[in-house]
Amino acid sequence: MFLQELGVSDFRNHPETRLTFQRNVSIFYGKNGQGKTNLLDAIYYLCLTKSFQVSSELLCIRDETNSFFLQGYMKSDSGLESVIDSRLTRPDSKFISINGQKIRSSSEIIGQFPIVLFTLEDRLITMGTPADRRRFLDSVLFQVSKVYMEDSRKLKKAIKQRNDLLQSSGKLTASVIELFEVWTEELIRISIPIIKRRISFLAEFRKEIEQLYKNELAGFEHPDVRYKSGDQFIENEADIEPWLRQQSKNLRNQELDRRTTLIGPQRDDLFITLDGKETRFFASQGQHKLFLLALKIAMWTYLKEKTGETPIVLVDDIFSELDSDRLSIISNFLPKLGQVFITMTDRETLALQGDFDFFRVESGRVYGG
Repeated sequence: MFLQELGVSDFRNHPETRLTFQRNVSIFYGKNGQGKTNLLDAIYYLCLTKSFQVSSELLCIRDETNSFFLQGYMKSDSGLESVIDSRLTRPDSKFISINGQKIRSSSEIIGQFPIVLFTLEDRLITMGTPADRRRFLDSVLFQVSKVYMEDSRKLKKAIKQRNDLLQSSGKLTASVIELFEVWTEELIRISIPIIKRRISFLAEFRKEIEQLYKNELAGFEHPDVRYKSGDQFIENEADIEPWLRQQSKNLRNQELDRRTTLIGPQRDDLFITLDGKETRFFASQGQHKLFLLALKIAMWTYLKEKTGETPIVLVDDIFSELDSDRLSIISNFLPKLGQVFITMTDRETLALQGDFDFFRVESGRVYGG
């Protein structure tokens, strides 16, 4: 996939920007707070219909304006050209089209234009909460499986219905308990394919990360990523349903007492280790950074294989955080990853050899060279 042209109007701090890209690597540079990351966010929004910076899309609308407009001219690996238009108008009118055809839901576009984001926030994958690691899982699987995306939507609905039932009644009558059991069965039914998809993904993904450490990152640690539900590691599909049923039995009284759902894949985690030691507690800053680089490169490889398209890569100001050894590693990788967009404060930071596009960003304006 190659983004040939990007149009940005009243998005974040950019009043009006139109850029054409001809080379594989484009570098946005300038002082902090000038709008470099906002350009990456615009590309991300076009591909995934949401911002990676803010949870409320209304915050993407430039101050004192009523709407933003984004446009991207894409060219697939096979040469197919597409035009994506995205507009959001206050208070909540959202319009997205591909080649002039309005899309009805985000699921129609997510996965068509695969994308991988490198950002300082990635550290939450190894150092943050289980929710941070589940978000990483979803960021990959949503782009390769519409079924997984739909199952995730159904899971949220089932959890809400189950929690509403537990919390709406002052007294847990026999009829409420009966409905609770019905929703427990529904939750288990929906959870099984979600967990299956996750462990299937990890089985492939783990091998890719291991190969990266064995070959390109030779001399570093041995990584591993396992799927953890409660205190149980799950690697075989046959174990999923028995485990969920055992959990529902073990936690039933707690759920009724606390009146909230305590089972299901919305509470699961990834167990990440280097040389058998959990990264959250034992890895150094350098080990965290190197693992995250391998993780995102493996994500790029996985998306390319599953979607049949070379993902666009966004790299947001991570170079100041890398030591010389790790800077050299990622610098060598970037030119191999197809189209890459990079933000940095100093254009001389990246030790790359090649012909790149440079764009200076200042107060929401972009200047070539």
